[in-house]
Amino acid sequence: MTIVGNTHSSRDALDHLRRIKPNDGWSIQIQHNTNDDDGVRLLRRNAPLTDHYFLDVHHDAKTQTIVGLLTKDAATCQGLVDARTGRPLSATNKTSSDSSISVEYVSCSDSYGGYKKLTESELQKSRLESENKQGQGRRISAASNTSRSSASASRSASRSARSNNNNTNANANANANPFAELSEEDKQKYLQYAMTALGVWALLKVLSGIVSETLLFFLLLPGLYLYGIQTCPENSSFDAKKEVKRVLRGHHLPDDHPNKPRRGNWFEEWGAKITASVATEVGAAAGGYELEMTPLLGGVATHATVTLPMLNLTCEWVGCHHTWYHLRTYTANR
Repeated sequence: MTIVGNTHSSRDALDHLRRIKPNDGWSIQIQHNTNDDDGVRLLRRNAPLTDHYFLDVHHDAKTQTIVGLLTKDAATCQGLVDARTGRPLSATNKTSSDSSISVEYVSCSDSYGGYKKLTESELQKSRLESENKQGQGRRISAASNTSRSSASASRSASRSARSNNNNTNANANANANPFAELSEEDKQKYLQYAMTALGVWALLKVLSGIVSETLLFFLLLPGLYLYGIQTCPENSSFDAKKEVKRVLRGHHLPDDHPNKPRRGNWFEEWGAKITASVATEVGAAAGGYELEMTPLLGGVATHATVTLPMLNLTCEWVGCHHTWYHLRTYTANR
């Protein structure tokens, strides 16, 4: 893998994405072929945007799109990223009513300057420049964090002194009851999970009475495992900002919850959407967000965690059955 691209076109496209979205972890993966033309594909936070490779990656200024070349003359290209916003087109074109992803094909033969591989010296220079930029970004971020920490140190000192006694009592209660800090929504959700698990256990007991447990094990579990592998959504399909906005506007709450906008009330629905969008964008722009993807049970499902330090918020999802299901939301310093 390389982080700078192996051609002039892919290097320029990667520089553009890192300039408009410096915290998205853009990189390029290279598949070395037997001929001189290597396959490349674009990665975002180490997750490929597509399953297949392209002949080259190009920034088309006319359509303001980062594309992958399917033909050498760039007559047929697949749109990958909106070059104005830095949002992957696959996530943009995905709607809640239709789980399919519409792929946009464009022609970039007018703007594409041809397949020009970087020389070894140019490749080494690009790598050094990329490492220097990343180092500067880390130093600036560290200095900013230090100044913010110094400013808040005096405020947090007095608060921490007052909260020590409260934390001691809270920790004692938490040890006695591990569900004490959960919200009512999370308690209801975990209760539903427990009832589902109990129903599955009862069904297995009935089936084990009909056929032997050994035969049931070798017939049922492999089928469930293969189904989970086939229906587990890809990491690239998870749009962190979009999912956080859905949580902030109460999309996961039951209809009778007081914090959920009432259906048909245009004012409440749009007010919740605007508030969630502003909070998410401001939080992501000011402090960024941390995304962690963890495969479960050998790839049957994926656990996703998004932390927004600016909002002091952590959200969790599990991806399975072609869908990302919200698990819980809590404050990051819980």
